Amino acid sequence: MGERNEMISRLGILEEKIAEINRRIEEIGMQIEAINKALICLYRYGDFSRCSVIIRCAD
Repeated sequence: MGERNEMISRLGILEEKIAEINRRIEEIGMQIEAINKALICLYRYGDFSRCSVIIRCAD
């Protein structure tokens, strides 16, 4: 019974770590998307005066 509880506890910790990794991956993806939009805007207009790109954290 003790081994089973230990295994369940470790799985819970692993699940939390995986959720944190997924959140970080999502945040990085959003930042890459914003940078890509900024580069497209720079390419189209030659500067950032007509661009509005926001980079923020995923919550």
